[in-house]
Amino acid sequence: MADSTFRRLVRGTFFYTLLGFLPLAARFVLFPVFVRYLSPFDYGLISLTNTLTAALTIFAVFGLESAFGLYYFSYRRTPQLLRTYFSTILTSVLVIGLVLVLLGQWVGPAVIDALFKDPAFAYAPFGQIAVLVAITTAVNSLVLSYYRSSQQPERYFVVAVASFLLSTAAEAVAILVLQQGAMGVLVARLIGAAVVALLVIGYVYATGGMRFSWRMLSRSLAYGLPILVYLFFGFVYNSYDRVLIENFLSVPQVAVFSTAFTIASIVEVFLQAIQAATYPAIFEAYKRDPAGNADHIDRLIRLQGWAMLFIGIGILAASPLFIHRFTRPEYLPALPLIPWLLVGFLMRFFYVVWTTPLFFIARYTRQLPWLNVVCGLAVVGFNLLLLPPLGLVGAALAMVLARGVQLAVTAMLYYRQQQVRFSLRLQPVVYVAAMAYLLAIALFPIEGLWPQTAAYALPLVLLTGAALVIWQRALGWTLRPDWSRLKAYL
Repeated sequence: MADSTFRRLVRGTFFYTLLGFLPLAARFVLFPVFVRYLSPFDYGLISLTNTLTAALTIFAVFGLESAFGLYYFSYRRTPQLLRTYFSTILTSVLVIGLVLVLLGQWVGPAVIDALFKDPAFAYAPFGQIAVLVAITTAVNSLVLSYYRSSQQPERYFVVAVASFLLSTAAEAVAILVLQQGAMGVLVARLIGAAVVALLVIGYVYATGGMRFSWRMLSRSLAYGLPILVYLFFGFVYNSYDRVLIENFLSVPQVAVFSTAFTIASIVEVFLQAIQAATYPAIFEAYKRDPAGNADHIDRLIRLQGWAMLFIGIGILAASPLFIHRFTRPEYLPALPLIPWLLVGFLMRFFYVVWTTPLFFIARYTRQLPWLNVVCGLAVVGFNLLLLPPLGLVGAALAMVLARGVQLAVTAMLYYRQQQVRFSLRLQPVVYVAAMAYLLAIALFPIEGLWPQTAAYALPLVLLTGAALVIWQRALGWTLRPDWSRLKAYL
């Protein structure tokens, strides 16, 4: 793989990262509207519905999207087999969705009453909406995975942009024009997602026909079911703290925590989009020539790491001004939580890097569910221990500690395997320094908008200065990079 191929891979990664971010970006685009126009109680109800939707989406997909991403490369050279495989997986997801709807009507109210203490959050309508949004999300996600793997950027663009625009527009109208609360926002979101999903289903079956193979489904389930366990405990690890906050504190406190979490999670959403965009290319590169392609993949991963770090400290720098000037006063307690949460999200980069080879090696793939089981139990345990005495700070600290446990277990698995090693060079040192600074301002909070802004912006100033020095040493003051000269720095 020559440098020209590396540049093409970077450009392709940027394209799919940008478009992969769009369906997720709807909540970030409207987030300032939520915290400006919705009460903490309404926003808390939306956050709890999002949490429930995230759990149900895992069961709607049933591990089949992960299997599709793997077995796509086995069928892609035979178009008829590939069409049959895609139709099989899509049809299976729709059948699973129907089963979820029926189960929800039967046991949904009892499950919601057992999980949540506030009677305002009931299965009808919040649980019903969560089930339907989960099904549409599963369909759209599977179709995007197919278009990304098959390198069909035009169709990927249409589905990604349509999902983003319809959901965003519908929710914006519900809040700004119709002046609806939580219920109006959630119904609008469902309408936007359902329109895209129905159009996509119709198009796929009209152009490719409906085919089904039990053999392909059984093979995919054999791979996907362990991933299902992994994803479920990943949900517990990432989102179950919202349920515990509602139980120990209140729905408005869920909104405050979700405000800080949404701001900090921009880092992770960017990382997820980049991982989804690069995963097929990395898999294929290592499958073709692991030794020959290792250097180029390492450089791509390091480039992602620097981009993620810049995004993280950029979010930190902007958060005081945003919280003070663009949210309701009830959301001000979210600001001191952001440094804590960013520490946890920056750890995620190393988790993603170190788990990448584990997905490629069958015996380690089988161990991944246990990794998330341990981490999911850790986040529940830390929250039960820290939430009652420390409140929302305890929830943020529990997230950091749980991610530390996750990172330690992941490192142990990564260094046990000998087939794939990534070279991160100085990135771990820089990341540790950044996280140490975040912990310092979290432990010793500063009062006042402008002192907070100065303290939160300092890492961005330092890292930007370092980047300019590296740019000048490698290229001089030119805006046309010579990749061969930048190679040593990436």
